[in-house]
Amino acid sequence: VWNDYFDFYLEGKPTPKPEAETKTSATRGWQARGAPDMRLPIQYALTHPDRRPSPATAPDLVSIGRLDFRAPDLHRFPALRIAREAGEAGPAATAALIAADDVAVERFLDGSLDFTGIPRLLAAAVERFAGPVAHEPDLDALIAIDAEVRAAFATGAIA
Repeated sequence: VWNDYFDFYLEGKPTPKPEAETKTSATRGWQARGAPDMRLPIQYALTHPDRRPSPATAPDLVSIGRLDFRAPDLHRFPALRIAREAGEAGPAATAALIAADDVAVERFLDGSLDFTGIPRLLAAAVERFAGPVAHEPDLDALIAIDAEVRAAFATGAIA
């Protein structure tokens, strides 16, 4: 049963158009969704925390014509399944997921965690905090969960 967290997956492929409308290569469909352009991420990095008008063109959703949706492959994308489970479990599990994600990225970048270890680390953190709770955690409890996850998963092997 799907919930409010992830109801659909946007299929990222161009929709075929009649020959009369197709004047460029097949990759043009991707460009209609928003041209691959590093100007915006570079601008964000250089102007953070301020924001300036974007040099990139906005995608023209009308010209796309049709968007196709399908259910995500949760086996192929385990982190999506884990995030959904955390959302269903509540604030403690989602706080654990966010902290675990930070740790996983840091460990992956420094070479102490392989790519397939990322979802294992996320799952371990979420499982640790996904149990039933008597009440919603307050801000101090969420900060404590964050610190506990960061300390617990900063080093060592992930089962």
